[in-house]
Amino acid sequence: MPPIAMLHHVSDDVALNGLGRWCVSHEKYLQLLNFIEENDYRTVTFEDLVEGGYSRSKSVILTFDDCPKELLSFAVPELLRRNMKAVFYMPTAYIGGYNEWDVQEARPKTDLMSEDDIRGLVASGMEIGSHAHKHIELEYETEDDAYRALYTSKKILEEIIDKKILTVAYPYGSVPKNHINIAKRLGFVYGLSVYNPIVSKYSIRRWIFDNDDTAATMREKMSVFYSMQRWWYDKWFVWSKQVPRYMYRKYSGLKSIARKK
Repeated sequence: MPPIAMLHHVSDDVALNGLGRWCVSHEKYLQLLNFIEENDYRTVTFEDLVEGGYSRSKSVILTFDDCPKELLSFAVPELLRRNMKAVFYMPTAYIGGYNEWDVQEARPKTDLMSEDDIRGLVASGMEIGSHAHKHIELEYETEDDAYRALYTSKKILEEIIDKKILTVAYPYGSVPKNHINIAKRLGFVYGLSVYNPIVSKYSIRRWIFDNDDTAATMREKMSVFYSMQRWWYDKWFVWSKQVPRYMYRKYSGLKSIARKK
């Protein structure tokens, strides 16, 4: 599997500064594309992997989560200018809408792509993938609810682009219970996470590209050695996140019980 970079927003709009590391500047984005070109990497999609037309040592997959509309004004044209391609993941409940999940957490509001925008990406050689229906943490959903969220998304996207959806990127990198069975039942070929101690073809790690990256960190993140490092790091990261979440949920549950008494 080639290294997989994860991005969200590419913008110089100061109004989006509240998105933090999930919004990279135009200059930083160009550094990424320049690094890819100067080091003779080739951008590929999961469709290329399925067809077998790629070389692991000199390939990279660029992924964009959420499909913010601003990507169409700079990020996508830059890809096309360089004959590059990427995979875009859309949470289908918000097509033509905005990033409601961010706004609910007091982050900046930004428009998302429409159905026509999605068709345009495919027509230009990009790939579209599922990002569930709503932008939620699927690991906290029942298996049936997670299945429905992914089924709905896949069905909507396939109707829009008249093409099979091969991959899913779980929102927040949150892998649902029994995800392998769910992904297989739905016909996904690959599933993408972010931090994940146990990797399978249905829960593949990605590395985050942000404004702090340099040529040195990009070289490291695209190396085999980095993949080995992630095995140890992801175990610690997931544990460090799960314990506070467990305590919060347990405490919230106790408060709810107390209020009912």
